[in-house]
Amino acid sequence: MSKRRKSIGPTINTDVRNQLNGEQLYENYKVAINQFNKSLENEEYIVSFLLGVSLMEERITACYVMLKWYDNILMNEEEVNDVDLIKWDTELKPSSGEIERTGIGEKLSLIQDKKYISRNKKDEVVSATLKRNNLVHLSFHNIDNYSTEVCNRFFEYYRYFDKISNQIKKDIDFLKN
Repeated sequence: MSKRRKSIGPTINTDVRNQLNGEQLYENYKVAINQFNKSLENEEYIVSFLLGVSLMEERITACYVMLKWYDNILMNEEEVNDVDLIKWDTELKPSSGEIERTGIGEKLSLIQDKKYISRNKKDEVVSATLKRNNLVHLSFHNIDNYSTEVCNRFFEYYRYFDKISNQIKKDIDFLKN
């Protein structure tokens, strides 16, 4: 008889993003950004930090998914001479499991390989995520290290990758047909 693990709370739906339409996604971003700003104003740095990191990672993942999906399509198409002729076959979209198993460094490597970020920017963001890990995992020792500057750094990365994701959408004509 196998022992069942105790749950630490409600199950987190990691596929929630795929279940949202554009309007719902926009609303979630709006709520998150408003909460980030409100928490920062109220010096609730941990809340702002978590939201800033989440927003940044969401944008990096969006960039990765679009580029990986596009690569999968190109590898399966016999001949694609025109971006307008691409069919966004959902069978070729990276699965939620694949996306979850792909680390931030690997996602950034693909974005760099496709020339959307420099090696220096990739290294900078990887370094920031390592510092983020240390800050989170040692929070009770580092509670005073959460600050406006730290929160804003991750929010700036979010804005940076948001611009890149918009550029990728234009370059690959994402989901236009």
